[in-house]
Amino acid sequence: MELGYLPNPAAPVRYNELVLWRKIVDRNPLFVTLTDKLAAKVYIRDACPGIAMPETLWCGRDAANIPPGLLTSAAVIKANHGCAMNIFVSEGGPDRAAIVRKARRWQRERYGRRHGEWAYRPIVPGKPIRCPGGIRIIPTKTRPCPSMRGCSTMSARRSR
Repeated sequence: MELGYLPNPAAPVRYNELVLWRKIVDRNPLFVTLTDKLAAKVYIRDACPGIAMPETLWCGRDAANIPPGLLTSAAVIKANHGCAMNIFVSEGGPDRAAIVRKARRWQRERYGRRHGEWAYRPIVPGKPIRCPGGIRIIPTKTRPCPSMRGCSTMSARRSR
């Protein structure tokens, strides 16, 4: 990202300098919990029991175990241990084999090193947190946007 100036994280004033300072200096362990998509959901649910939150329909370590019925409606599949790892499912596409292949590749990746995002490093892809893994399915009221791509968690709307 080009800022147009040399950032000074030693004496941050601008927003991007403050973000950079936080990446370098602030090692609050809560950042690890809030960076892990599955752990964050558990943390927020425990901290704010009355908050509206989509239910997790499925989560696990291997996308091959996703029940086929959950891949037939609008959904998003995401990973717990990174960002820009999303697969938007709509009207039966992409096919199951492509989803499994991509999700397995995500499970092998360790995210965050390239941009100094230290809070991602301790997150183990598919680490059990009240459910066995890093791939999950949650309902959504929005339809997936075909131009977006993604991760090993899944949001699916249930028919009522």
